[in-house]
Amino acid sequence: MPSESSWTRGLRDGWRWLSSSAGIIPWMGVTFASPLLALQILTWESEWAETGIGLFTGAITFIAIVLLLHVVALAPRRQRDEERSARRRLEAERIEQEDKLLLGLAFVGPEILFRTRSDDPALLDATVGVKLRNTSAGPIRYEVESMTVVIAGKTNPEPVFVSRGGLLTPGETTTFSYALIRDLDETSDIYVGVAEYVAKYGHPLGPWQYRSRRRFQFTVNHLVGNERHTYVEHLMIEESEERMPAPNREAP
Repeated sequence: MPSESSWTRGLRDGWRWLSSSAGIIPWMGVTFASPLLALQILTWESEWAETGIGLFTGAITFIAIVLLLHVVALAPRRQRDEERSARRRLEAERIEQEDKLLLGLAFVGPEILFRTRSDDPALLDATVGVKLRNTSAGPIRYEVESMTVVIAGKTNPEPVFVSRGGLLTPGETTTFSYALIRDLDETSDIYVGVAEYVAKYGHPLGPWQYRSRRRFQFTVNHLVGNERHTYVEHLMIEESEERMPAPNREAP
């Protein structure tokens, strides 16, 4: 048996249909049959009596059938479809939330290393990297798809990466570094730069599941007192985390 809400919805939908232009025919039957029915009541010998009773009965029967059809057949089926769609939507949201809890590649911060040039002490070479941490409950694999770095107006236009990723155990932190940037002014105390990277990650034995994007500005204070030290601060400019589409699987 349909629930109370199904009955109510069915009656409402049926009444809405009867109130539309499509339901004008039964109402016309009721309208024309009513005076004939009244005539039948006043004079049983009228030749129009049987016609009035037939029209009125037919119109009322049609209206009843329409309402019954909506209540018994259409409304419960519509409700089942809506409930099925709601369950699928909730299941998809649950799976996505579980994946986010189980999988995570966090950006910890930038890492900058300087090296004084042996051939010219007035120049520095810099290596800028990003520290990434596996915040998942299990191991993940990751791959840095792209990375750009500009520091003090300089960059490496043709970076070469020995490796673009690997495996990370739960809680493990790694540093992915950009190619060496050369010829920075060694006498500067502060270096300002911008870095951006895109990394994808997922279960070690499964397809890529998420793509992480980060773009941040960093400031390096390279002089404190009379000794050289390096302090790095960063400001996130743009970040996003998106689920990657599932790969197409061909039927066997």
